[in-house]
Amino acid sequence: MAAEPAEHDEDQLDPQRIPVLRLDTARYPDETFDEGFLAGLRTALHEIGFLQLTGYGATPEQIGELTAAAARFFALPLDERLRLDNRLSPHFRGYTRLGHEITAGRADAREQIDFAPEQAPVPRELWDAPYRLLEGPNQWPDDTVPELRSLVEQWAGLMGRIGRELTRAIAAALALPEGHFDQYFAGQPHWFGKLIHYVGAADGADQQGVGPHTDWNFLTLLLQDDSGGLQALPAGTNQWIDVPPVDGALIVNIGEMLEVATHGYL
Repeated sequence: MAAEPAEHDEDQLDPQRIPVLRLDTARYPDETFDEGFLAGLRTALHEIGFLQLTGYGATPEQIGELTAAAARFFALPLDERLRLDNRLSPHFRGYTRLGHEITAGRADAREQIDFAPEQAPVPRELWDAPYRLLEGPNQWPDDTVPELRSLVEQWAGLMGRIGRELTRAIAAALALPEGHFDQYFAGQPHWFGKLIHYVGAADGADQQGVGPHTDWNFLTLLLQDDSGGLQALPAGTNQWIDVPPVDGALIVNIGEMLEVATHGYL
């Protein structure tokens, strides 16, 4: 079932509901931004920090192929998954086994693959900053789930295009030139991606999929499955609200970099 666009009237935001916006309605035919879309975007990110995004260009087939390939990887025997152990990568790429991610002081009930732009390592003598260690190759299960690499790379390319468009829309929503943030993402910007498998809690167990946290980045684009469980804490409240799954939608939330860049407005 298709999601309806969110109301664009800033006075209509329901603090108990995560707004849904369609990216394919963001611009007029003359390529200028639709003021209604910008108003909805501004309100969602100012009042809650989260929104759901549809109409962004992914097909159900693309989503199905990607999620199925990820599921095939996580169904492999543990010793096969550990061949991609991220402890073998100085660039923090690869597989993290169950219980090895800690959030808010507690182990998370999840396993994951971390990946980023495919790059050659930068020799230490050429580093201009310690974070150059993050540049390097990914680890992929090419001999067990060979299709995963290309599916993830296609998805990452789509997310990059969406991220650029959203970043420009955010600038326009703040009454800035839409290219205001472009300089910070010129060239080869460093994004970071994850495929995450939440295993669920055993009966009666007090486990967290991932604990309360904020993201450190500029924007997060998250594809949620139909299991649910994701929650958001709107600004100025202490009541967590559910982010219900919307078929095929992306969850968009701001990170600390964007919060700092807008002096806390977003």
